[in-house]
Amino acid sequence: MLVIGIMGILLVLTVPALRKFNLNQTLKVAALGVKTDLRLAQDNAISGKVIETSSQCGKNEFLAGWYVAFSTSVTNSPPNNKWYYLKGICVDGNNNLKTVLDGKRVKLPSEVVIGNINVNGNRNTLYVFFKNINRSTSAPFVLFLEDVCQNVGDSCPGTIISAASTAKITLTLAGAGSYKVN
Repeated sequence: MLVIGIMGILLVLTVPALRKFNLNQTLKVAALGVKTDLRLAQDNAISGKVIETSSQCGKNEFLAGWYVAFSTSVTNSPPNNKWYYLKGICVDGNNNLKTVLDGKRVKLPSEVVIGNINVNGNRNTLYVFFKNINRSTSAPFVLFLEDVCQNVGDSCPGTIISAASTAKITLTLAGAGSYKVN
C-alpha cells in the first residue's frame, strides 16, 4: 500500500512537468518549421525553382521570387495567427505581376499561434520576399508585393522589409510561454 501511495504522489508531481515539457517542444518544433519554410522560400528564389504545383509561370513569364506571409490577425483565411503560406511570383518582361504560384500553406499546431510580429515596431502582417537573383530586374521588390496584395486579395498594407531589416516573429503557446523566430 505504501508503494502505491508513493507512486501516486510521483505521478501527481511529474504529469504537469511532462505536459509543460511537451508544450515547450511543440512550440520549438513550430518555430523550427517557420525557419525551415523561410529557408525553403529563400532557396527556391535563389535557385529560380518553381516547385511542383498546379500553377506554373506562363509563357514569356519569369520567376521574380518567393515570399512567406505571416499575420497576427484572427481571421478565417490565411495568413492569420494559425496559418502562414509560401507563394511564388511570376512577372512578364516589364516586371508586371502575371501569376502567383501556389506554394505551401502551413497550419501551426493547435496550441501555437503567431503572437507578435516586430519589424521596427509591432506589425499585424509581414511579407518576407526573397528575390530571384538569377533574373536581372530593375523593379524594386516592393512593387511585387504591393501588386500581390492587390491581385490576390491579401490584407494590405503589410509590412515590407528590406534585406537590412530584422524581423522577429513570436510564436506563443495558448496560456504559456513564447519562442522568437529571428
